[in-house]
Amino acid sequence: IARVGTNRRAMDVILKDLSDTGFAFVVDHEIEDATGLSVRLVFKDFDRNYDLTGFIVRLVKVEEEKYVYGIVTITDCLMH
Repeated sequence: IARVGTNRRAMDVILKDLSDTGFAFVVDHEIEDATGLSVRLVFKDFDRNYDLTGFIVRLVKVEEEKYVYGIVTITDCLMH
């Protein structure tokens, strides 16, 4: 589940990529004015809970009604 920006509803997403500097997720709709918005992604995998935060830095439309958002993690933002 991801929450994008403040005062917006949470949405179901598919985690596409995870690295030391960020992550990407896929959704079935375009998020209005997304670039620069904060993101909090919470999920569980193999009995471990994850809570990732960052900012949207890119959007790629890969198919009709399929969008990939790239997020840089907050810890990476603070280090640069």
